[in-house]
Amino acid sequence: MNRGRGIMMNPRDNVCIIVSGTGVKAGDEVQVGDRVIVARQDIAVPHKMAVQDIKKGETIYKYGFFIGFATEDIRTGDHVHIHNLGT
Repeated sequence: MNRGRGIMMNPRDNVCIIVSGTGVKAGDEVQVGDRVIVARQDIAVPHKMAVQDIKKGETIYKYGFFIGFATEDIRTGDHVHIHNLGT
């Protein structure tokens, strides 16, 4: 198992950005501040990973800004991208 790194720029964020190498694989641990989150899918750099559970319809924040709504329930460690994020 590898250890990846994710960054969050604002305490409001519910996603982090994967910044390690070429990304992380499902099952890899991702260091996000003082937390460790297990990636549930493969996530490429610089894609987003949920740092908390997000219910369908809830707002998604990156860098402290609204970037869209969850189009389905998203679990901590899930890849967040066009398949589950709408504007």
